[in-house]
Amino acid sequence: MKRTVKTLSLFFALLIFLSSLVGTSAAGNFTTEEEWAANFQNMKGNNSVIALTPGTDESEMRFAWLSSPIDFAPKFKLGRKADLSDAKTIAVKNEPTVIGLLSNKVTAENLKPNTVYYYTYTVKGMWSKTESFKTGTGTEFKAIFMSDPQIGRSGDGKLDRVLSRDSYGWNSALESALATHPDTGFLLCGGDLVNTGTRKAQYNLLLAPKTLRSLPFATAMGNHDFYFPLYSDHFNNPNAFKGSPLPAPGGNGYWFRRGQALFVVLDSNFPIPGSQETLLKEAAEANPDALWRIVMMHHSIYGSYQGDDGPANLWRGYYAIFDKFNVDLVLSGHDHVYCRSYPVRDNKMTADGKGTVYLSANSASGSKYSPEPENTPWYAATCHQLRVPSYTVLEFTQGKLKLNTYRTDTSEKVDDEYVMTKTSPVPLPEAESLIDAVISFFRVLIVVIQSTF
Repeated sequence: MKRTVKTLSLFFALLIFLSSLVGTSAAGNFTTEEEWAANFQNMKGNNSVIALTPGTDESEMRFAWLSSPIDFAPKFKLGRKADLSDAKTIAVKNEPTVIGLLSNKVTAENLKPNTVYYYTYTVKGMWSKTESFKTGTGTEFKAIFMSDPQIGRSGDGKLDRVLSRDSYGWNSALESALATHPDTGFLLCGGDLVNTGTRKAQYNLLLAPKTLRSLPFATAMGNHDFYFPLYSDHFNNPNAFKGSPLPAPGGNGYWFRRGQALFVVLDSNFPIPGSQETLLKEAAEANPDALWRIVMMHHSIYGSYQGDDGPANLWRGYYAIFDKFNVDLVLSGHDHVYCRSYPVRDNKMTADGKGTVYLSANSASGSKYSPEPENTPWYAATCHQLRVPSYTVLEFTQGKLKLNTYRTDTSEKVDDEYVMTKTSPVPLPEAESLIDAVISFFRVLIVVIQSTF
């Protein structure tokens, strides 16, 4: 009897111990607000935090970080072994910035698919902690879309308590999303990364989450980002568009390819598409075999506040170039309310279900929530305000793109799954005659005028 009691006691003690380990492990995956606050000043002042951005395709990875101007020879090493015993040095290109620091950029090329790589870089002559990333796998992959973290938006962006609150919300959203979807290949963000584009502390905190050391981060420029070059200093985007007659200090868009999908990131900070059509055309012509054409830009042209009227509809004219190039999906933000459209073409819902789907994201950090519209716009399948950060998973498989949106507080899926299927790429449009171009211009102009006034 005593032996039985002793055995049971040992069993329950072991069970309690194992349960505590599981609990610690689960909790340990997420940063607490106290832990974030304890390291806040270090993160806020870390100008040399590195950002990964996608390369032209899976064989590239790009990096960027800032350093002191007296740090004359920053270095970068990349290898496939965790101890970097096989590492090779990759050339660092640097140039001075308007805030007195150096912007350092590296492009790693000829990477093998589905492979873990390790890297380190120097700050003031000292090698950083070794970090890792995994390259893409081709046709089947996941990407997470978020928008408007807008660090500094929830109050006075100069106050530490505001910056700490917003950046902690952003970090928590990322941790939640990646814990639920650890097989994510890269992140997409629809702009308004920070609230004040001239403040390096806000960018430091945007890039502070540890998850961003291992995951490429493709971003659009929002109206809070584009007017100052800190954006382009921090991100080493591929295929940067150089053909804009009105070059923005932060850049003018870019494109990259993943598997069967072409991603074109536009600068929508001017309401007239103009040169952005040239960027879309260049990207599409460089990837004629891409099954999916996906655009990401900051301003929503079919979002929660783009109903029948209003000045925001000045952006409505973008629909014509998306129709012309048969864009499948447009990802955007700006409205701070989740909204997904039905397929739209020629500024109308399509009867056959063919057209462009427009998805606008809510706040990714909780720094600002806009009210849900009183009336759902005519084109919207759903518009809602959860008042909690959310994200959308783009899951690509052969011939299929599935969209699912999740809450970050409970990881519950929002009831709005949408599936798109295709069997072959849509041919590129034929060149328009001058007369056709003029007619198209005036048709779009009439739509914009009718939508705005």
